[in-house]
Amino acid sequence: MSFNFDVINVIIAFVWPPLLAVISVKVFPDFVSRLALNLVEHRQRQELERLKSELSRETLVNIETVKAALQADYSTLKSSVEVVSANHAGLRSEMIAACRPLWKLLIQMRTKFGDIVTFDSILTEQEKIDAVSLGGKWFHYIERYKQESILIDEAEVFASVESEEARLFIGDRLWLIFCVTRNFYLRLADLAFQSHKIKYYKDWRSDSHTISLLKTVLPDDFVNKARTPDLQGVQMIFGKLESDFLHEAYQVMSGSKAFADSLSDMHATLRLQNQQVAERSQRS
Repeated sequence: MSFNFDVINVIIAFVWPPLLAVISVKVFPDFVSRLALNLVEHRQRQELERLKSELSRETLVNIETVKAALQADYSTLKSSVEVVSANHAGLRSEMIAACRPLWKLLIQMRTKFGDIVTFDSILTEQEKIDAVSLGGKWFHYIERYKQESILIDEAEVFASVESEEARLFIGDRLWLIFCVTRNFYLRLADLAFQSHKIKYYKDWRSDSHTISLLKTVLPDDFVNKARTPDLQGVQMIFGKLESDFLHEAYQVMSGSKAFADSLSDMHATLRLQNQQVAERSQRS
């Protein structure tokens, strides 16, 4: 009898839980469904809270890292501006002092060589040829260029040591514009001298050396257009050269270009130094 009771207990122990589950689903399906759903939702909420917590910590770390990087960049840029501003104040006065005498020389050359510019601008090609070969009322515009000594003296005056020293402060672009303008004036005078020697007018428009000189700073199409015989090409060229000179001189004297270049270089240098310090700190 005892044996049979133990067997029954074992059977009940194994059969009862799944049987109860089946009965519960059959009798109380809504209750069982809600209970299962609540369990699933509870686990999902726990997992979501865990993920949110981890994401928040990671986000905060990233935000702090970005803030630190931005602060470092700002500090570096601020230091760059302070250093460059301090150095730039004295340099700007040197730039202005270097530009002024070059412009003064250009004005002097405009006056000194005004006769040959007028000669080239107002006469036709045939009138220029006749003036050189036959003389006449226009001859006085270029008469003084018969003497080679005048060319030498004027070249020495306008190629002064002071103008060479200015290059240190004004930059290559402005210096090149100045040199081309000066050399164009002197080339016109030299061509007039050569014209007197051969008794035939040598036009700058057909002079390969002059064209190459002008195209170092002026656009090819502009120079080619100025070579048109019917146009006052020489005045067009000097007008363009002087306009470019003034534009570049303003950039130099304002210091904007030099300041931007210096600031960029200084900023890069300070950032490199900060990186090196950070790397040494990490290694230590």
